[in-house]
Amino acid sequence: MKRSHVALMGTLALTLAGPVSPALAATTPAQVTTGFSGTAYGSDIFNADETLTSGPTASSSISCTGATGKTSSNTAAALTVPAVGNVGAATTSVKSRVTATGKRIESKSTINGTNLLGGLITAGAIMPESSADKNTAGAFAGTNKTTIADLKVLGVAVGANPGANTVLDLTVPLVGSVGKITLNGQEKRLVNGAYRISTTALRVEVLKSGLPGLRVGTTIRLGVAQRTLRLRSRAIFPAPVSAPGPCLLRG
Repeated sequence: MKRSHVALMGTLALTLAGPVSPALAATTPAQVTTGFSGTAYGSDIFNADETLTSGPTASSSISCTGATGKTSSNTAAALTVPAVGNVGAATTSVKSRVTATGKRIESKSTINGTNLLGGLITAGAIMPESSADKNTAGAFAGTNKTTIADLKVLGVAVGANPGANTVLDLTVPLVGSVGKITLNGQEKRLVNGAYRISTTALRVEVLKSGLPGLRVGTTIRLGVAQRTLRLRSRAIFPAPVSAPGPCLLRG
């Protein structure tokens, strides 16, 4: 009788607990998903001691989401920054979407003309674009593109599609070289499962004195488009609040 009683209790325990398969689900490998983050802005002007700050203007962003079909856009009026010059009106956008081969996040920025440093740098429309893709096989890819209409540096015309990370000397008449200009600044890198793409259409760095009103360390960025694709494990059951990672997507 004792053995029958034990067997009965064991059967009852299994019945109350339900099928075994749900318990096994806790050990099922986590599902891999894609996290999108992206930012675009028109201009960002600052110096090392923060006595001069302007921007980021017309900032658009999508922050840490696994959803496609997300969009963000913004605009900003033209502005004048003392000692720096005039920056045209800005329009920006960021979008996550499904493609024929996988998923993509893309961002764009447009500045409608600029006149910097007393005419040392002038341009029409400035348009950087960036995109990051992950295909269905899990492979990453990205594109950077910059178009700058009617660009002139020190009075010399520069092509509308400068090569990646083109560096020009910033020379002031009767003073000499005071810094550098980087056109179509590009970056692509994969770090800890995060694929990052960045495009900066035009960056000016003041490295020596000689420009009236501008300190050494002043940086001018026009037309910035950045995005990140992150591969994250999405747990079948919600992950602990203390789980690491800046972009943890939960089931």
